[in-house]
Amino acid sequence: MKKSVSSGASDPSMRTDQSKDQSLDFSIKSLDSGHAPSVSSSGVSGEGICDVCSDTAVKICLTCMAFYCGTHVKDHYTSPDLERHQLQNLRCELHHKKLKLYCRADQSAICSRCLLHDHKGHDVIEQNPLETSLESTIRKDIPRPGEIQFTSVQTDSVSLRWSPPEGAPGPHRFRVTWGRGHKQHSMIVGGLDLTVTELIPGVKYNFAVATLSENGLQSSCVDGFVHTEVPPPENLTVDLSPLKASVEWTKPAGVDKASYLLELFRDQKRIDAITRDSPNYTIPGLQHGRDYTINVYIVLNNGCQSKPSSQRFRTEIPVPEGLTVMSITTSSVSLSWEVSPEINQTPHSFLVSYQSEGTEPQPISTESCSTDITGLKPGTEYTVRVYIQLKEGGKGQPASKMIKTEVPVPDNLAVGSVTASSANFSWEVPPEMNQTPHRFLVSYQSEGTELWSITTESCSADIKGLKPGTLYTVEVYTQGQHGGKSQPVSHKIKTEITAPRLAGSSVTETSASLRWEVSPEMKQTPHSFLVSYQSEGAEPQSISPKSCSAVISGLKPGTEYTVRIDTVLDQGRKSNSAPFKINTRPAGTCLLV
Repeated sequence: MKKSVSSGASDPSMRTDQSKDQSLDFSIKSLDSGHAPSVSSSGVSGEGICDVCSDTAVKICLTCMAFYCGTHVKDHYTSPDLERHQLQNLRCELHHKKLKLYCRADQSAICSRCLLHDHKGHDVIEQNPLETSLESTIRKDIPRPGEIQFTSVQTDSVSLRWSPPEGAPGPHRFRVTWGRGHKQHSMIVGGLDLTVTELIPGVKYNFAVATLSENGLQSSCVDGFVHTEVPPPENLTVDLSPLKASVEWTKPAGVDKASYLLELFRDQKRIDAITRDSPNYTIPGLQHGRDYTINVYIVLNNGCQSKPSSQRFRTEIPVPEGLTVMSITTSSVSLSWEVSPEINQTPHSFLVSYQSEGTEPQPISTESCSTDITGLKPGTEYTVRVYIQLKEGGKGQPASKMIKTEVPVPDNLAVGSVTASSANFSWEVPPEMNQTPHRFLVSYQSEGTELWSITTESCSADIKGLKPGTLYTVEVYTQGQHGGKSQPVSHKIKTEITAPRLAGSSVTETSASLRWEVSPEMKQTPHSFLVSYQSEGAEPQSISPKSCSAVISGLKPGTEYTVRIDTVLDQGRKSNSAPFKINTRPAGTCLLV
């Protein structure tokens, strides 16, 4: 089972003189069961301060790896378990000064006064008291553990393990020491691994593990060092605007003084590196349609650097603006558009794509902000899209517009015949429509009446049911397959007025009785009649009967008359009838019945 220890906790065997029993129980448990206790960060700081009460220390315990003042060292004299620990003075018993020196010749800690007297001329070095004391406890005949392996390194913790000493049967106890500089921490564990927590991010820690014997002596150490991880920046955000990006982040908890390193990559190639003291930066001079990666690192004052917080982003390629149809015909369309000023700094062209329903898109490339699309089908709806296309590759979102080509006007509209109630028209198919499904719409209307229309697949039409003697406007449209229609070609016609048909007559010396019939279409049209007659050399005479009969009186006997019977409409128009002749009887002639 892996042991975990807080680098900021206190060792149980040195907490207070009032917790002696608890310390003793915990210490025995940790050694027998292999569960490692916690140890204080300041437990072996090497600064001569008691690890329990912060008073001046007078002793160091090489087993507990802690400093004690005169009060708190008493547990080591009264507790059976602590009596076996190895204690060493921190002050010279002869001169009462701190033992800051170590005499290699006599292998003992000495003070500055000792150097002037008993150790004059010896090989003496300045040494941390704890390190000096440990040197005297190391035995080469005690097998040391296997090499240290760091199994996990985090921002505030390090997990390490080691193998048991070779050729030495267990169980084993190990002294694990760690720290940075002179601030050292130590504890005794009964297992082969340990996790130390509450470390400082981005700091180099030295670790050493030694095998402990039962009498408190220890083997030489296996050691190693590792830097705790530096936490990366948090909440990295990128706010894009045209050709620049605003980057912001926050400093993680546990990091005090730090600067930031920003790396900018474009298309996976590093193009810039910036150092910042504040947690924000605006990246200028970006290019349209490129893939960027921004890496932000925390850099501590000691040079340690975090892993990066990264964001990827792609700058937009702007959409063409103001796409406009300048003109459109039956087979072509002219388009124009504009672009935003910033795109002019980036080499680009335009891709124009157009397609009708059910067909493949057709592309056109152009360098200018306008183009003509030709070869379109008449009366067909097209979707036109215009893209900005970069020279280095990539295209933006399109500006799009729906257009419908014009339908061509029928050619050569001609009037075939016009009667009182019908008219016949013919025309030709416009050449552009020969390959395009179509039909024709024929509409007609007289002034003040409803518009009527007929549809035909052929190039002619018969319009029936017209009113006699009426002016009509007739329009013919080409109609596309999908409902669009051309501008009209038009013609005005005037229907005929049918003259009455003479049904019978009776002539006397001075009169003529006439009767006639009208055509069916005239029965639905308000009308009257005009009967005109004239003898040779005389002025024309006329009468206006309302019915289909009339008597002409006052004629001269034995005279030939030319007679016309016409239909007259309310608007005053009249038919153009064929004349016929009558002869009055000579005077004195009897009429035989």
